[in-house]
Amino acid sequence: MLERNPKLEVMSKKIGAMLREARLQSKESSETCAELLNLTPQEYETIEYGEQAPTLPQLELLTYHLNKPIEPFLKQYQVNNKDELEPLTNHAAFLDLRQRYIGAVLRKARLEAHFSLEEAAQSCQIPCSNMEAYELGEEPIPLPLLEVLALKLGIDFHELRDQKGIIARKKKKDELFKSFSALPADLQTFVAAVENLPYLQAAQRLKQMPLEHIQLLSESINKLLDVSIRQ
Repeated sequence: MLERNPKLEVMSKKIGAMLREARLQSKESSETCAELLNLTPQEYETIEYGEQAPTLPQLELLTYHLNKPIEPFLKQYQVNNKDELEPLTNHAAFLDLRQRYIGAVLRKARLEAHFSLEEAAQSCQIPCSNMEAYELGEEPIPLPLLEVLALKLGIDFHELRDQKGIIARKKKKDELFKSFSALPADLQTFVAAVENLPYLQAAQRLKQMPLEHIQLLSESINKLLDVSIRQ
């Protein structure tokens, strides 16, 4: 029988409480969230009550559905963009694909660290069969356990996040919105004006030019200005 891990239990309860608060703020029912994850309402309740930790793909899907940033759950911060979401319909396929990707990253890191399945499993106090199932993507990994595995195998937790899919695209969109919101009001007005698009495109082209070319262009403009002033 596995020993209790109080730290993981506390993390599970904290994540569950945050999920419950996010769901209530979004006025979603627990039944809807359960259906989203292909769980029974009773199984979903064990997540919110902290009796069972969600997996990273489950958390990604829940926060996406509730239009909440995932970063607070991962001890980070991200602006919450209320724009209309890109539709995500095949939830089961998303969860399966993400879990298999995470398992592949775990296996690669374990092999590179020269750990056997038994050593990796023992370090986290889990059965070897569970570790193998996690790596094959056959069994979902509770988020607190995934964080422990990532730490022990030297994995940057960011590598386990959705990198190119719909969740990643929403994150990028949120980051762009945050950057725009941080601009002074006059610059926001300038950027948002359609008639200023040629100036923005010109600035974009200048940014891509080598520094020496920009210096030559600047010198040419200054010479033209001098000629204009003398005339």
